[in-house]
Amino acid sequence: MMLRHDVAEFAINRASIRRARIAHRSQIAGKVKLEFSQRDGSVPLTVHWDGKILPEITGRETVDRLPVLVTEYEEDQ
Repeated sequence: MMLRHDVAEFAINRASIRRARIAHRSQIAGKVKLEFSQRDGSVPLTVHWDGKILPEITGRETVDRLPVLVTEYEEDQ
C-alpha cells in the first residue's frame, strides 16, 4: 500500500520534534489559562497533587512527575 507522501516534507530529527512538542504544549497551556481565568470565582477551588516516580519515555531511567489537578464544582482542570 502506498500513501504517496513525500518524506522530505517531514521533520523527523529530535530537535524538530522537541520544538513542535514545546509549541503544542504552549498552545494548550495558553488555552487552559484563558479558560480558567474567565471563571467568575464564585465557587471555591481545590488543588490536588501527588508526586509519582514514572519511567522515562526511553524506558532507561525513572523521573519524578508532579501531576496537579484543580477541581471546581463539576469541572476539572
